[in-house]
Amino acid sequence: MKGQNKGLIVLLFLVALSLGTYIVYSQVGTKDVKDDKKDVVDGKTEDNDKEELDKIGEYLFEKEEKYELYALGSGNYEGKTNLTQEQVFAFYYYLMDNGNLDVTKDKIDNYVKDLYNIELSEYPEIKLGQDTAALYSYDKNKNEYVSSGFGHGVFEINPIFSKLAKVEKNDNYYTITVTRVYKPVQGTDFVAGTPEQEYYADKSYTTKIEKLHAFVNIYDANGELIKSEIAKAQEYYEQNYDEFKNLKPQYKYTFKKENNDYYLVSVEIIK
Repeated sequence: MKGQNKGLIVLLFLVALSLGTYIVYSQVGTKDVKDDKKDVVDGKTEDNDKEELDKIGEYLFEKEEKYELYALGSGNYEGKTNLTQEQVFAFYYYLMDNGNLDVTKDKIDNYVKDLYNIELSEYPEIKLGQDTAALYSYDKNKNEYVSSGFGHGVFEINPIFSKLAKVEKNDNYYTITVTRVYKPVQGTDFVAGTPEQEYYADKSYTTKIEKLHAFVNIYDANGELIKSEIAKAQEYYEQNYDEFKNLKPQYKYTFKKENNDYYLVSVEIIK
């Protein structure tokens, strides 16, 4: 009997040892699998975050282009409920370029709400550049804008095409960096072969984009357009964007996320 008991004890010990080894191995194996899954999940999270940020960047770029914010210079608008003269110009330029010239209270209210998420504390005169006379003034008694009867000629400040270079996130602030290509308006004193045919990175026509020289428009000796190369210039610019995305100046627009939308808080021109 004693021999049998000893044999039974040894057998039970071996079973317990095997079972313990299996449990330990199973736990280690499970941990490894969980770690592998965690790595995959983390990788997908990073990819999803980048994809989401890219989508937000595209949305902000579309908003910036919709409101033609190239009419703005550098400025910080966060926390302000009054418009600067430059913001007034950008508002009226947006109306002009969309054939919607009459200024009304509703138009400016909708504009500042959608772009800046503010309600104006006072309504500015619509005065452009160095003009001394306002085109529109706000009548507090009528609670509406009234025209002065003056008008203004067309402004030619829009780029022929723009490109989203980068999008960045810092807490609730999202910044897009945009590059632009401008082509000067042909003057009445146009002479074929002058620099007026060239492409520029800024609306002041100071930074020439040499690599687009091959795509200048073709004119006759009288300045009449024979052939436009702008479409080819844009195609080359977009297909070879690495050659252009670091060209200065660049235009940085920062938006703040509020109530599931994004509102402009600052503009910076990087020269």
